[in-house]
Parts: sequence; structure tokens; C-alpha cells
Amino acid sequence: MWIKARLIMGNGLSGSLKFASEIPDDVIFEVARHASPYIVLQMCLANYATYNLLKPILFSSVDLNSTESCRTSLKLFSQRPDIILWIRELILRPSRASGWAQFSEREVDEDWVSSVVEEIISKGQLCGLTSFLWDGMESHRDSLWTVLRLGCPHLRTLGSSVSPRTQVVNPNSDMFNFKDLKGFSLFTQQIQRWTKAPCSNVEHAPYS
Repeated sequence: MWIKARLIMGNGLSGSLKFASEIPDDVIFEVARHASPYIVLQMCLANYATYNLLKPILFSSVDLNSTESCRTSLKLFSQRPDIILWIRELILRPSRASGWAQFSEREVDEDWVSSVVEEIISKGQLCGLTSFLWDGMESHRDSLWTVLRLGCPHLRTLGSSVSPRTQVVNPNSDMFNFKDLKGFSLFTQQIQRWTKAPCSNVEHAPYS
């Protein structure tokens, strides 16, 4: 804790940079591994060397929890394989509005989101993914299951919303062909979008 506090606070920026340079990389990495995401981010802002060292921690869990977050982050990820290489947990909420978003910013083509993720995985840039959750107003394209299964061999936890219009799951979907899963969930959206109520309730989805 003392190392972490000194590393972040220091005596101004120059003091932080000087102190950080005197700590072995493995010690910095171990401190960050037990720190909160906010502290890890602050450590990464100290200097470029620390940022490169801590990228595996900083980007290990990504929750794109709004429409705008999905739109901007996926555009960035498609251009920055050095970032998405480290993602182990990916959560997509493409139809949830940010509290500050204008109405025009609240809508995104969920099919576009699905296609961008498919493209990224097809390039082999999310091969380390272990957990994936889709929390949209509609189900993602069924082809995404196939891409996930073939391109992410370490996936162990899967979850997806089911279209509220049909609430039907295709029994021939490739989602049922994953091996060695530790967690699997399907849920439906039960509320009108853009309210402040919880985004979803979990219900059993009937097979077609």
C-alpha cells in the first residue's frame, strides 16, 4: 500500500516518475494486480513505460456499458490490436444510453456492433478472451457464436440477451457447440428502454 500511494501521489509528477523508475517492474506489476481499476489507470498515466507494463491489467476486463461506449470503443479497437490483445472479459451493452447522452446518441445498429466484433475476432485479435456477454435489446447475429467458438478457444463463460419480440432460441445455433464452459446464461429484456430501471431480468428462454 505504501508503494502504491507513493507511486501515485509522489511529490508531483516528476517525483512520481522518479520514484517509479526506482521500483522493479515485477513489483509495480504485482501492486497493480491487486489495485482497483482507478488506481491502475492512475499508474498508467505516470509514464509510457508503466503504461506498457500494465496494459495486460488495464485492458483485461472491458465493459462497454452504453451505446456511445460501444460505438467509440469498437472503432478504436478495430484500429488498435495492441489493446484488444489483452482483453479477457468483454461485455457489450449496445442499446443502453449514457446518462448524459442526447436522444440521437441513444441508438446504435446492434448488427453493426456484432459485425465489428466478428471482424476483430476473425483477425485473431481476441484469441485470449475467456468471458463474453451480450446485453442488447435484440439477440446478436447467430454467426457471432460461430466466430467466437472458432476464434476464442479459451472462452469459458458466455451470456446473451434474447430478442424480446420472439424470445425464441434456435436449437441449431452454434452457441450449443462450445466445449468446457463454466458458465452460460440467456436472458430477456423486460423493461422499456431508456428508463432508469435495471436493464434486464433473467428468465428461461424457450426453445423453438
